[in-house]
Amino acid sequence: MNIKRTLNALTLVILMTLAAIPVARAASEPWILQQRLDPNTAKLTLYARHTGGAEVSGINIGGTAIEDAVVAKDASETTLVTWILFDNSKAMPEEIRSKASDLLLTLLGEKGRGETYNFCTFSDKLSIKLRNSNSFADLKKQIDGIEYYDQQTYLMGAVDEVLAEEGARTGDEFVRIVIISAGGDSIPTGKTMENLRDRLAARNIVSSVPIYTIGCNNGSNSDILPQMYALSTQTHARYWNMDEVGASDIAKIMHWEEIPVKASLTIPSALRTGTEQEINVTFSDGTSARGTVIANPGPGPDPIPDPVPDPIPDPVPDPIPDPKPGLSPVVIGLIVALVLVLAGGGAAFFLLLRKKEEPWRSTGDPVPVSAPAPYSGNDEATDFADVNSDNDATIDIFGSSPGDNSYLTLYLTDLNDPDRYFSASLRNRVSVGRSPDNVISLGYDKSISRRHCEIYYQNGELWIQDSGSSGGTYIGNDRVVNATELPNNSTIRLGHVSYRVEMR
Repeated sequence: MNIKRTLNALTLVILMTLAAIPVARAASEPWILQQRLDPNTAKLTLYARHTGGAEVSGINIGGTAIEDAVVAKDASETTLVTWILFDNSKAMPEEIRSKASDLLLTLLGEKGRGETYNFCTFSDKLSIKLRNSNSFADLKKQIDGIEYYDQQTYLMGAVDEVLAEEGARTGDEFVRIVIISAGGDSIPTGKTMENLRDRLAARNIVSSVPIYTIGCNNGSNSDILPQMYALSTQTHARYWNMDEVGASDIAKIMHWEEIPVKASLTIPSALRTGTEQEINVTFSDGTSARGTVIANPGPGPDPIPDPVPDPIPDPVPDPIPDPKPGLSPVVIGLIVALVLVLAGGGAAFFLLLRKKEEPWRSTGDPVPVSAPAPYSGNDEATDFADVNSDNDATIDIFGSSPGDNSYLTLYLTDLNDPDRYFSASLRNRVSVGRSPDNVISLGYDKSISRRHCEIYYQNGELWIQDSGSSGGTYIGNDRVVNATELPNNSTIRLGHVSYRVEMR
């Protein structure tokens, strides 16, 4: 009887252990999940995770205790920004789709105080359905309307787009990414999940954006799921399999154990060595969360100005000699007349070249341009076919030919901030976007894509063509789909920003 009881107890322990494996493998130790360092002020913001609920008792950098750190009492003071990346490809099995939707609703229904969501689907590019939303009704509407397509899912391309956008964040919110997917391919440029850590380190955000992954089995993705889960282990986050863990368990962990405590401090000048140093956040139960930081030396004292030398006195000018006999009045008159004729002719020539305020307008149809190449999902530059060189006109010495645009300039003026305007020559196509490699760079607004549109002059007309932007290009309220004529002094909208367009 005792042997039978012992065997029953042992069997129960084994079963409980096996049942706990899916949750245990997602468990993680205390860690500094996110940090932001202002290089100008050496102000450091840390977000430290501790699953036991203990309070922070001390912080040290390189073994030196930081006395003036400001630490939040608990995780309820943390402001959250959560990116949801949802795989709406048919790689998600039909029997798991409703479970994935229920998981999303459960996760969003228990959102933290002040938490906002960016809800996205992804295929060959990232599609942002909702941005900075805390409305459960709006999020539920998007989830209920998810449609599944037979498409490639370039997971790394979607992650790249989010990291590129978060790299420009200036606030101190805690940002995290949650991926629900059956896995995904590498992005078309050949970057793979295996080298994600190198690319994160190059962006200096290797410990600044934890990536949580929730996967499902579809019978053919056993080699892809471990690569996706590696995104979580590389960023010290957790991962789960939907087939093994309930939605409520994941939601509770995400909204309790995985919300870190915020701490702010200024790195002492003696520790700003420009070398990597370890940070330790110690909790009252004796455990500690760790990470690393590199702080460069701050600005030194103002340089001592060089003494201003005494002014050098002006030299005494030599006496002006008596003028010698000059040219006769007739010769002087001829020289003056010749100079006046040359000056008048030059002025007339210049006026003829600049006589037209508006470019010559063709009465014929514009030469068609090639459609833009398919959008790659990362707002890289898109190549367009050159305009047929047979339509180029020869410049006349007495005025520009109808097709000449060498003297035209494009002006874009922000209607909300008229002091912010941009100009570029229309000699070539003018690329417009957030990336600094555009001819006109509009990096001050995140709603503008890195490669948003192109504006060019052709056959006496101004034309605009969208470059596969995520926010769209509009003339007034009409969205630009193909190459479209752009009237002078009209209004265009790129993302959320409106501009007045002038050509002169």
